Amino acid sequence: MAKGFPGESSDEIPKRISETLKYQPLNHLVPKTGLCHLLASPATEDISISYSSAFGTPSSEYWSYPHPIDFDPLNEGDRDPIIFKRPKNISIRDDPDESTANLRFLKDLPQLGVRCLAVSSLVDSANIVTSVRKREILDNNKRTLDMEEKDLSLNESDLKRVHISVQSNPMNDFEVGKLCLSHLSKLLDSIGISSEGYKHENAKFWKSLGDTYISTTIAIDDISLTINKVMGYPMVFEYFQIQSLKSIINLCVDNIKIIMEHELQNENERLDLENLAFKCASLILEVMMIDLKSTSLQLEDYFNTVFSVMNNVLDKLRDSDNATEMNISIGNILSFVKILEKFVTTQTYLDEMCLIKSVCISAEMLLHKSFQHLNTNVLLSQAEKIKDLSLQILVSLFSEYPTQRMFIMEELLSHVPDIVVSRSTKKMKLVDEFNGCFASHFTVAVVAMFQSLNISPDENVLSNFSSELLEVSISESRSTDKELTELADKVTTMLLEGLTANPSKFKPILEIYVQDLLNMIENPTWVFSYRLLESLLPSLFQIFGPHYQGAANSEVMVLQLVGQITAKMADVKMKDNLRSVEAAETVFSLENEYICCFNWLSIKSNLRFSSRALWNEMLFSITDLCEKTSIAKTDEKVMNFILSIIAKSRITGRKPNSENTENESKAVGPSYRKILSNSSLLDLYEPALKLILSLLDQQKIKLKSGAVKCLTLLVANDPQMLQTPFVQETIKKRLYDSSASVRDAILDLLEQASTYTNFYREINCHFDDDSVAVRKHVLRMNEKIFDSSSDPKTKAFVLEKILKRFEDEEEVIVDTARQLFLNKLIMKHGAADLSMKVHRASLSETLELLSSLVACGGKTKELLEFFFHFFALNSHIHKEEERNVIFSGTKHLTDFLVEEITESAAVSDKIHEEREKSKYELLYFFANCPGNFISKLHLYSLFPYLSTGSDGKCYLTLLKVFRTCLKKLNNLKLRFLHDLETALLFRLPKFNTREIEEALAICWEISSKTKNENKLLKVCSSCVSQLRPYVTQAVTSPESLSLDGKIQRLIYLSTGFARMCHFKETEKRLEFLRNTEHLYQYTAKCLLTFADTKLSPPLRKIAIRNLVKLACSFPKLFNSPPVLKVLDHEFESGALDIKLSIVECFQTFFSSEEKKILMKIGANGTISSSIELRKMTTNKNTSESINDGVCSALVTRYLDSIMELCMSPIFKDAIIAIKFVQLTLNFNYTNPSHAVPTLIALSSSDVNSIRSLSTKLLSGIFEQYESMVFNGLASGFKKCSAIVGELAPEDLKYKNNCMKCLQHILSNNKKNSRKYITVVKGITLTECHNTSVSNNTDLLFLLHNMSQIDYCNLYELYEFLSSVALAIDEIDEYIQDILSVQEDDEKSINAFNFIKRRKIMSSFKEHLMNVYNISSDKLSFIGTPDETTLRGKSIQKVSVPCLAIDGIVFKSLSRDEINQLCLEYQREYDAIY
Repeated sequence: MAKGFPGESSDEIPKRISETLKYQPLNHLVPKTGLCHLLASPATEDISISYSSAFGTPSSEYWSYPHPIDFDPLNEGDRDPIIFKRPKNISIRDDPDESTANLRFLKDLPQLGVRCLAVSSLVDSANIVTSVRKREILDNNKRTLDMEEKDLSLNESDLKRVHISVQSNPMNDFEVGKLCLSHLSKLLDSIGISSEGYKHENAKFWKSLGDTYISTTIAIDDISLTINKVMGYPMVFEYFQIQSLKSIINLCVDNIKIIMEHELQNENERLDLENLAFKCASLILEVMMIDLKSTSLQLEDYFNTVFSVMNNVLDKLRDSDNATEMNISIGNILSFVKILEKFVTTQTYLDEMCLIKSVCISAEMLLHKSFQHLNTNVLLSQAEKIKDLSLQILVSLFSEYPTQRMFIMEELLSHVPDIVVSRSTKKMKLVDEFNGCFASHFTVAVVAMFQSLNISPDENVLSNFSSELLEVSISESRSTDKELTELADKVTTMLLEGLTANPSKFKPILEIYVQDLLNMIENPTWVFSYRLLESLLPSLFQIFGPHYQGAANSEVMVLQLVGQITAKMADVKMKDNLRSVEAAETVFSLENEYICCFNWLSIKSNLRFSSRALWNEMLFSITDLCEKTSIAKTDEKVMNFILSIIAKSRITGRKPNSENTENESKAVGPSYRKILSNSSLLDLYEPALKLILSLLDQQKIKLKSGAVKCLTLLVANDPQMLQTPFVQETIKKRLYDSSASVRDAILDLLEQASTYTNFYREINCHFDDDSVAVRKHVLRMNEKIFDSSSDPKTKAFVLEKILKRFEDEEEVIVDTARQLFLNKLIMKHGAADLSMKVHRASLSETLELLSSLVACGGKTKELLEFFFHFFALNSHIHKEEERNVIFSGTKHLTDFLVEEITESAAVSDKIHEEREKSKYELLYFFANCPGNFISKLHLYSLFPYLSTGSDGKCYLTLLKVFRTCLKKLNNLKLRFLHDLETALLFRLPKFNTREIEEALAICWEISSKTKNENKLLKVCSSCVSQLRPYVTQAVTSPESLSLDGKIQRLIYLSTGFARMCHFKETEKRLEFLRNTEHLYQYTAKCLLTFADTKLSPPLRKIAIRNLVKLACSFPKLFNSPPVLKVLDHEFESGALDIKLSIVECFQTFFSSEEKKILMKIGANGTISSSIELRKMTTNKNTSESINDGVCSALVTRYLDSIMELCMSPIFKDAIIAIKFVQLTLNFNYTNPSHAVPTLIALSSSDVNSIRSLSTKLLSGIFEQYESMVFNGLASGFKKCSAIVGELAPEDLKYKNNCMKCLQHILSNNKKNSRKYITVVKGITLTECHNTSVSNNTDLLFLLHNMSQIDYCNLYELYEFLSSVALAIDEIDEYIQDILSVQEDDEKSINAFNFIKRRKIMSSFKEHLMNVYNISSDKLSFIGTPDETTLRGKSIQKVSVPCLAIDGIVFKSLSRDEINQLCLEYQREYDAIY
């Protein structure tokens, strides 16, 4: 017997089914996938067939077969009837057709079987296999999480079957319905339900629960199944027995009440009872859906019982963490909500209690808290279906029951605190398929309910639209508009009241609500979303009014919302270049846009009321237009507009053209934005913008920062806004705001603009801001500016600011700046090819930027040098691959730089062009970098330009390049070295001072490499020999020796040889040297001879300058008494130019020594001269330590003299000394306390550069040593008085800002602010009590400055003025002593000096009392208990005039006038006392 499907084998084909089943299992006959599909597919109706009707009694001939089949092997004859599931597309109410007529020969077959055969075709086994495979593929493609909720797609044959199933015999429907009623009656009898009560005999249908019985799940399922079958046959409803239905309902009610009263500990039993309760509640609703027009089935008690099940489960879910219980509960809730939604939507009228309960339950399920904790896809999918069904219930009730709309809205709003504060898309609803935007279910529910208002006319009415219907529609739209406004205001009021009462809870809810509306506003599916924003925005404006009583933090959040809404409005206005239209043409010009939106909604929207909402919105716009203009409601223009839309759009239900569908989908976005741009919401754009701009001047930092952020959002949508003068002025003003958050927000604003590179200077005004966030932001923006700008000057400016971030306090900023610099300037050239034009252009640009940085000099050049030395070219920091790229990039830059220099020099035949100077400086910079980037070939190519001329500005730099490279390179050609030495020595007499030093240094390097010093020694001997006669003349006849060109050049050459050439054994060949004497010692003696005071000053200046430079090369000379004697004399009584020359030499010496130390420490050190660094260098090199001690000793010896130079009235002279002081402070060569008084005095200088530099130095000292600066204030003010002492007394009022400037520096906190006031008050009062001086300059200076400072509070000022009053009284007593005790003729003059002093102090006191509107009576409070009333009170200036002193103080008076004034004073004094 072959194994396979019946009929597959050609031999021994079985004649009976029993033969096939004997060898072939059933699961091969019917494939498993087919069984699964049948079980998973939904069925429309189930019928119960009795056993006898399903299987008739077989005839005796069947038993005679050799292989008999036992038709009842399990004795099922006495058991329950078998239930067959009816296929989905087979209806009992089918009408007969031709196909069924052909099967009438099977007259004994039941009617259902005939119909099944009619819609099915007979197939062989091959077709069965193919069908199974196709079904497997289909199942794999369409399998979902919940197959029973997914409708199966119908193919052509399915559609044909459906068409066939519609045609059935109505008589059969009635018979089947009667059969179902009969079955229901029998079922109730078998269960034990009758009018007399319940019989609990059948254990299948009843079980005990405590002392009572409840029906089982099987009983409820059987009843529910039968009820659902009966509901398919409305013609038999009149045969229903009301009492039977009430018995069913009562059974369910009793079950629910008993279950609710019992609390079981066993989890499985409890969940089973909960499941039973839900089935009972669902069965009650199913029974109520049988339309018997009987109110006895819909009693309040029934509804209470039904909804009590849901309330109980929802309450448990709030605190439940049981996964199994949650899975079952969510499934039960979903089943119940399906029944409830069907019940609500099918009932023509709902009882008030049912409506209330339905609304409450639906609102709670829509926003239930427990749904946010679901974490599986199945549960999330079920929760989403529950929310969708709940939303449908609310929208349906809101639409059908107008009188209950306010209640429905209030009930939904009462659950607002339960809104899930999350933007997870899995827990939200997709509302904009264009942009993939989601919204919370609360916002979707509010908008959907609003859109269900005022349902538009149906399709038939619209097809015959008339002017009468237009007038009625417009009238209805007006009332609907009013109702819509009231409801929107209700939502807004509730949310804002919640924000006021509980800001922390409602803040995120309001943010989500606004964001949802913004996500929905550009989609025509949610037309009324803008109405909610239109209601909300004016209410948000009111929060910034003076009468708002909410929390201050709420203002910031509300401002953010206003900014987001305003930005969205700006986005709508700017997108697609929307045109502006006249007010009278606003609506009528949008005909095509409305048509496009209506057509798209007809094919895309899945909400019932979207098209109707757009229709209503169009009527709102027309109504508003008619009220504002003279257009009548039934005007021909209005009528034609509406008729055109009806005719051209698919609002009447016409089927879409497939060709236009795709175009409509693309055009609907711009079309709807045009409609939206003419809505009333856009009228609020200007008020919102004015509000944002007005808040920029608020005192509250958070509001200012928030306003700037809002402006940033607007600029992002409308970049042209940055071009307005007001916005530009605001940016410049707020960039210097005291708040870091405001400054950071302004940077965000600038970053949004496409032209932000134009603001690169404004952006970098805060590159060294106190805020770390601001500095990081500026660094990020500088990177963007560098990448986007094409202007070399802009790039160089930005690079300089990035370079200065290498010294930042934050390591993150330092690392970012370094890496940025490395990538942008070096590493990108690692693989450069000089033969490619693009690479050459990039290299040229980088070299131009680097040369501009090197040309800046000072700190910029120093930082760049440290960057290359310590970071970029430090092989210990980078990985091998990165290191190779860096060295390769630097090599390519150097090669191209040398190529550019040689090409430029060859073309112009000159190397002294000004534009080439920076390139030579960059070449020297590369020469000083670690590594040999300038090779021998480079030197060979540069040599011709070194030997051809020396009259250019670049020649000195080229000499430095050769000097540096010769120290590094070896194995140079001897011929090249010989030619180089010869050329330099030949041109030596023509070189200037600095060129002489460099040329001699090169020659010494050559002689060291060739080990031949003869030529150099010969030149040196000749030079000194020519100088010796002048030395003799200076000793014997100093008056006859004057400075000329020859002696000047001989001095420079001799000093150069002594400094640069370190002869050893060959030095003995110099005849003029003694036994152990060195060349530098002999040269120092010569220079000391020329420094004699008997010689002419120009010669002495040159000699002293060279002597100091020689001592800097040999620091031991600074220990020589003759050298120190010369220096001491010059600093004490020498000429100013010689002093400055010495200071410049010291500065060069200190800088070079510091740089040596840093370069010896390497990358493991630091770039500051700290004590720790000095300890490190001490261990490494003794000479550097000795030199460092020499530097400190020189500073200590001559610092006071240099401080006097800082006070020079000549700007150029003073700035040299000040920079030297800056150098000594940076290198820690002296105690900063020595410099504090001088810096305080310089802070009042009239020269901006001196004032800014001194203020910067003083601020640096104050950051480290606060007390030191406060202690130096008295000495500093004395120096200030000394500076201004040369001015006339009446001009001292112009020097009144010294204390004010210092107050800005030293009052960095409240403590220091009070301390500063205390110190300056003490200094001033000390001077007020000083009776030992006759000069009033110091007093005038102090009082003029004290009149300009800011006092902390009112008590401080009263206390100070009280002390001044005491000083005045003391002066009065002193004057009286003079006038009454002294008998000489000078007593009037002596007394008048103090009278003038008294007048100055009295004028000052009256001035401050007028400026601050102070009462003289309260001065007596000081020192008494009443002074507590003055403490803590703020102070404010009423006026700001300058201090005016009586002119008599400054006049020169005769003796008689003085005597007369003394008499007047005495009379006034006597009158008072």
